[in-house]
Amino acid sequence: MQVKTGHLIMGFFLIVLTVVLGFNGLLVVSEFQLNFADSLISSYEVSGQQSVNNIEYALRYGKPLENFYGIEGILEEVKQDFPGISSVQIVSTAGRVLYDTGGQLEDVYLPPALQELSVFDDIREDVSYRYDTYEGDYHIFLPILDRNKEWQGSLQIIFPDEIINNRVSEVIGELLVYLLIMALIGLLILFLLSRRIAFIDDRGKINRKKFLAVTMVLLGLIQVIFGWLNYTVFQDEYLEIAGENALNISRLINNDIRSVIDRGVNFDQLYRLEDYLTNIAENVPEIGSIALYSPDADILYTTEKINAETISGTGEEGKTDLPEDPSLIYTRSLGQDGALEEASLQVVLSQDYLAQRMHNILLDSMTMLLLSLVVMVEVVIFMIILLQWQYQKRSIKKRGAGESTARGTIPGVIPGGTATKTSPRISNNSVRMLLLIIGTAVFMSASFIPLRMQELYEPMLGLSREIILGMPISAEMLFAATATILAGAVLDYRGWRPVMFGGLMVFSTGLFLSYYAPDAVTFIIARALTGAGYGLSLLAARGFVIEIPDEKERTEVFSYFVAGLYAGFIVGSVIGAMLADRFGFAQVFLFSLGLSILAIIFVLIFLKPDLSRPAIAGGRTEDNSVVEQESGKTGSVEGSGYGVLSFLMNPQVLGFLFLIVLPLTICSMFVDYFFPIFASGEGASTSNVGRAFMLNGIAIAYLGPFLTKYTLGKLGVRKALLASGILIAGSLLLFFSYSSLAVAFLVVVLMGVSESFGLVAQNNYFLGLEATEAFGKGKAQGYSENIRKMGQMLGPFVFGGAVAMGSLGIGVIGVATIVLLVFFVANSVRASS
Repeated sequence: MQVKTGHLIMGFFLIVLTVVLGFNGLLVVSEFQLNFADSLISSYEVSGQQSVNNIEYALRYGKPLENFYGIEGILEEVKQDFPGISSVQIVSTAGRVLYDTGGQLEDVYLPPALQELSVFDDIREDVSYRYDTYEGDYHIFLPILDRNKEWQGSLQIIFPDEIINNRVSEVIGELLVYLLIMALIGLLILFLLSRRIAFIDDRGKINRKKFLAVTMVLLGLIQVIFGWLNYTVFQDEYLEIAGENALNISRLINNDIRSVIDRGVNFDQLYRLEDYLTNIAENVPEIGSIALYSPDADILYTTEKINAETISGTGEEGKTDLPEDPSLIYTRSLGQDGALEEASLQVVLSQDYLAQRMHNILLDSMTMLLLSLVVMVEVVIFMIILLQWQYQKRSIKKRGAGESTARGTIPGVIPGGTATKTSPRISNNSVRMLLLIIGTAVFMSASFIPLRMQELYEPMLGLSREIILGMPISAEMLFAATATILAGAVLDYRGWRPVMFGGLMVFSTGLFLSYYAPDAVTFIIARALTGAGYGLSLLAARGFVIEIPDEKERTEVFSYFVAGLYAGFIVGSVIGAMLADRFGFAQVFLFSLGLSILAIIFVLIFLKPDLSRPAIAGGRTEDNSVVEQESGKTGSVEGSGYGVLSFLMNPQVLGFLFLIVLPLTICSMFVDYFFPIFASGEGASTSNVGRAFMLNGIAIAYLGPFLTKYTLGKLGVRKALLASGILIAGSLLLFFSYSSLAVAFLVVVLMGVSESFGLVAQNNYFLGLEATEAFGKGKAQGYSENIRKMGQMLGPFVFGGAVAMGSLGIGVIGVATIVLLVFFVANSVRASS
């Protein structure tokens, strides 16, 4: 058995290593593809903009776009500049394709999926073009304006995605070689370590702590090395792409200048050339300066950028300071003009922009490394679960029939359903993985629901467009809240398994309909079912935790619940965005559906019914006694149960819900609502806002189990609850005192730290109230979750009002939270006395 288990360990390690490194590589490839597409398209846009300028010039003098003689020649110039372009077209405001390089077209229209992309009704200065992919091609749209700056149509540039994919394939090939080398090195190191460290005892059982420690350290080191290799590949490829971009631009400028020179104009007679060069430099961010030089190296023409930034301080008129790195300078001879004078074109890459891009690439690489480490931790934990499960199966087979292997039981479970001290460990640890799977499935589509609705949009009931676009999310939240209340009673009297399977089935149905939805109404219904499904599933998972009779064990498992859910949020958000970019919004729902089905299979295998404690009516234990906790000694409870109103009006329940849950949830909306607005106003990029969210999630997911064990063990439930609230209020007061972007980042992380143990403390306190015991824990959890959702709804309004007051408003929220915490303490003391 020991040899077989050793082989299993090596096999699982290789699988985990491949999955984790593959995930890291996938993130790099996705980021590289996006950057390469942006850089290439910016070059195409420069050429396309020249054609747009020529068309707009004619429109200003009354030439109609619908009857534009000779326009095919203007469009052909774009194809000549970049042979990779397959077609250049003119599209009317109604979505009709008027011309291509072959001339005028009849009855040809854009596909519906591209029509909205071509519309430029609301022209913004920062939007000079839009692009997207459709059926294997990239489509770029540039607006065509008349003399009044009103939109008259669009120029469309089409090129095959093979141009992007072929370059991406080269990167994938290079990364695959690195992945294979790192996998073999990792496998060899683990084999050598296994000769010195006993991962398996004489019975074939795995030493979980040793194996986990060694695996985490080894995989972590390999991840860091692989991440550094990814960074160098990304950096080299980007610099090469920037150089190719500069060459393309220099060729384009050369062609334009030569077309004028060949008509008899001399180099010193080029009218408004500097405006032309400046416009190109501004549209291609990699370019720092463009200049024309005489044979004596005197400047003939130059961009404004070079005038402002690189004119030499030596006093020599017409000379420039150039970068020391010659690889950043691209020089091209323009030949002779009619006067036999020569000139050369010099395109210089921007050192500042490239340095900023390298900084961003480094940040992206570190972010990707952090994300892959998150995946690594979760996959390793799952590997431990599988190995333990495999060990138990072999133990059953080896021992044969006996008391611990009676029909319907597994080792460590006494017939009749009573579990031994160690029997639930596999199932309890599995809660984290189950929540990771469900959380990933839920959050994969969270960021683009309004965008998908935008694709399906149709007028409805006279409502405004904005309201209709928000209806899927509203339906999802409403049905999730309703489902948690309705399922509470089922949870108390039938147990968590029926609710879990029912919830996952409804969730799967909603996801399939989300993929299939042909119209907006169907999509709204689909999201309502999805919300109800995951609401039921999450409540059922809580029910599993609630049914654990031992308080210490229940606390530990609920920390796994929170950690798995937030790890799912991190992984799902990233993977969902990547899949949406590659396959489209609708297809992501199919991936989520696959995860939902995987969750059902996971419950069947790893959450055995014998390991789940049967629920007792009223939320009591099998001997009909109330489980007492340090937080829950509230005195006697009259009667055998509570009605809804009497339960909600119980002083301790009322105090907990409205003095703890509601205000702290409102405060947490600093992260979701206030921080993105503030950070954007301070100039932070969307990527950096996303990194802050990721750090918040990581703090909750990975500090949670440790801090929960420490704070609840040292402080007790009530004091840990208060410590979490004080930390949240204190972080808001910190922001009030020092309102800066760095402090805002710190507050986001501190709130993650607070919630990492605060959510568990809230759960334990609430379950420990005797009113909760009498009313039914499942039903009580449903109402608690709805108060939390109310806080999430009110939070944006509260912080929206605070924004009007500046940082003072945040301070007011912090002080108000502390006051409510004081009221909570007073209320608890009065109710207990």
